[in-house]
Amino acid sequence: MDHYRRLIYGIFFQILLLVGLLITIVFTVLFYSANQQDEITRQDYIRLVKASLQKDLTSHKRLTYDYSYWEDSYSKLIINLDPAWAKKNIGEYLEQTFEISGSLVLDTQGKKTFESIGLQNTPAFATPAFSKKLNDIFHQATNSSEDENQISDFIELENQLYMVSLNLVTSDTREIDFDNPETPRGYLMLLKEIDLSPESDLVTFLGLQDLHFTADPQNIITNGFTMEDARGQVIGILDWHLDLPGTILLRKSLYWTAGALVLAIILCILIFRRGNSVLGIFSRDHERQQLLKLRNEQQINALKSLVQNNIFYQNNDDRALMEVTKTVCLTLRSDRASIWFLNQEEQQLECHNVYEAENDRHSSPPTAIPFAGCEDYYQRMQKKRILAQDDCLSNSKVTGFLDLYLKVYNIQSILDAGLFQNNELIGIISVERTRKTYSWPLEEISFVASVTHLLSLLFEIRERREIETHLISAKEEAEAANQAKSEFLANMSHELRTPLNAIIGFSDLMRNEMFGPIGQQQYKGYSEDIYNSGTHLLSLISDILDISKIEAGGYLLEMEKINFAEVAASAIRMLAPRAENRSLQVETEIPESLSLITADHRALLQILLNIIANAIKFSHTGSRVLFKAVETTNRELKITVTDFGLGIPDHQLPLVGSPFYQGESTLRKKHEGTGLGLYITKSLVTLHHGTFRIDSKFGEGTTVTITLPLQLPSPSHEGLQGVESDYSDDHSSKRPNVTTPF
Repeated sequence: MDHYRRLIYGIFFQILLLVGLLITIVFTVLFYSANQQDEITRQDYIRLVKASLQKDLTSHKRLTYDYSYWEDSYSKLIINLDPAWAKKNIGEYLEQTFEISGSLVLDTQGKKTFESIGLQNTPAFATPAFSKKLNDIFHQATNSSEDENQISDFIELENQLYMVSLNLVTSDTREIDFDNPETPRGYLMLLKEIDLSPESDLVTFLGLQDLHFTADPQNIITNGFTMEDARGQVIGILDWHLDLPGTILLRKSLYWTAGALVLAIILCILIFRRGNSVLGIFSRDHERQQLLKLRNEQQINALKSLVQNNIFYQNNDDRALMEVTKTVCLTLRSDRASIWFLNQEEQQLECHNVYEAENDRHSSPPTAIPFAGCEDYYQRMQKKRILAQDDCLSNSKVTGFLDLYLKVYNIQSILDAGLFQNNELIGIISVERTRKTYSWPLEEISFVASVTHLLSLLFEIRERREIETHLISAKEEAEAANQAKSEFLANMSHELRTPLNAIIGFSDLMRNEMFGPIGQQQYKGYSEDIYNSGTHLLSLISDILDISKIEAGGYLLEMEKINFAEVAASAIRMLAPRAENRSLQVETEIPESLSLITADHRALLQILLNIIANAIKFSHTGSRVLFKAVETTNRELKITVTDFGLGIPDHQLPLVGSPFYQGESTLRKKHEGTGLGLYITKSLVTLHHGTFRIDSKFGEGTTVTITLPLQLPSPSHEGLQGVESDYSDDHSSKRPNVTTPF
């Protein structure tokens, strides 16, 4: 539970941190945007104010230039000073018309030769500071070149901002030689105070508030800027008050930002309360999960105990079933548990055992319940397999079963599960509560269902064990009979060989007339028949003896390194007379670089003799037999023998190689044989860990393919357990493997 609590609190604090982070980001962005907007607006106003001041200074400079570049000014201010004219046309006129604060005329030494009334009546112009600044401006003008004898700048006097412009006075109608030292020279200076009053054009045009100038550069600048003269020296601060849009927006947004903050706080409180509610839900759910987990563990342990107590392997079925009822009753904490079986002959349900939890013992089983009257109960069990009723006496779904059993034993709640075998109902396991009604949870129903599956598996194991016992007994009897047959064939083969050898030997002497001619020629023919029949019978007995050895595991292989080409040549030489009798040509394709093969010499020779003899036997007279051997990339020897005879029909291919099989009756009459050659060949190939395959097309011929490993891992003395052969028709369609057990 602490895990869930930490989880909920962790989620809450994460949400709280996220909300706080979002609020911080919003306010940061808001303040940053407002400051940026204010700064942009402030810089725009500064540029406008500077541009306006520079424009006024340029106009003031042009005005000074206009009145300095005038023949009357040069004649009446410099050559012959006319104070009356200067006062009227320079002083009073400029002060009244252009609002000039004052005007001065200076000689070449910088001394005043004329000053206007405005200049005389202004105390600031009588201060030593003004004299010093006037002297500095004069020296700047006189030290400059002739083309630059004009100075305009801003100055500060008595905490007031002025524009000053000084220009060399000259004539506009004639050229004056100022290079001549005797030429009169003089300068005109005009001063004008910058109007910072609320009625000024600058204030009204830009909408500035409290525009003022301060000579102290240490003052804090609100919206203005630092004023500098032409030389870059600070002369003061020009500042003003302005309602900036960012500040206005920030002020207006305080209401909704405060509302958003309050909503965020309310949201956090709601989230916290919701988290506590969810935590309570998790707490209750956790308790239920823990209880459910405990019950599931108990049920799993109960099932494990049934398996670990080996109820499947106990010889006493009654004891196993009694252990099941006790385990189920104690695990589910019920009052009773019982197992019932259907008796089809008696048409009733019989109780096997009943366990009572109160007395901790198995009590006497109740009486059997007849089928009659409980048909609805059996139908429900057969269809639903499980019947769970919380209140049997008040709301029973099986009325017949209610009267015959539930009311008799005062059963309040019941949980019945059917026992099935081969999908047929054979019994019932019943869990009962007699003290009070009970609502059966799903996990308890699943547990009882698991127990019924376990019991069904128990019954199936019992049935399979009985079947296995019968199968083992039958297998042992069959093996004993097969062993007896093999021993009988082996003994009989040895017993028959001795007289057959005598018959063959004496008939050979008679047919070859070793001790003189036979009187009657007919007797010689009889001797030939006796010899041929005896030889055929001896071959048959030898084949049967080989089969018996192979099946009994007594056929021993003497493995050695063999030159396959020599063995093949020997087999072909031995069968050459047969081929000549049928005018057949045996063609061989054996490479000289063929590796040595590890095999049993006698068995390998017998394999080659059998397949080549079969090819000669079933080839058309005058045709050919093709014998090939090649070494594969898998270190195997692939042997193929192809004849161009009659071929094998498709429906007979799976049977070819079976013991004593010789094909259809017409084929048996035409070609002699025992039908054991291919069977022995496949067996010997299998003993060499090789493969045997027959491909045939009816009417065209047959190809036998044998694959043998060039090197065996170790000498094999194992008995043959089975031979697998693959057959294919002319289209190479794969047919099922045919396994022939021996």
